[in-house]
Amino acid sequence: MSIVVIELGAFVLLAKYVHQKQVGGVYYFRRRIPDDVRQHFPDNKTGVLFFSLKTKDRALAAKWASRHAVQQDALWKTLRDGQMSYGPDQMKAAEELLRNHNLKPGDGNLGNKASVAVELFIDHLFEIAGTHGAPRDAREISEQDGAWYEHLPDV
Repeated sequence: MSIVVIELGAFVLLAKYVHQKQVGGVYYFRRRIPDDVRQHFPDNKTGVLFFSLKTKDRALAAKWASRHAVQQDALWKTLRDGQMSYGPDQMKAAEELLRNHNLKPGDGNLGNKASVAVELFIDHLFEIAGTHGAPRDAREISEQDGAWYEHLPDV
């Protein structure tokens, strides 16, 4: 569904993926998830992304819908190209795990300057992997092929 953002004579500017449940109400973003990437959204049973844009302003809703659409297009392209094998649900779970350990994405990219919190988090992951069947010398194995993380439970 589209809404008219600007109408100037013969020229009409439409905003795609914007939906309004009732006239004068809040605008919503609505977009179908393409079939080829749907498996990366296991929690979405409808195959449609639908959420509030939290505004009644038509121009602002169009701007935010465009921003969300561009982000989704980029995500779907990386999923299609095989550059990323996980979807947004796994990313949210991973970010929550980091937050629970007082970390944020990118904290481990400090090289030799990794913080104590990062080291404790890595030790915690090795401990969890060990309880799920990783060999005792998982650290040495990880330096060879990095397969220790396969023993971590799904989140």
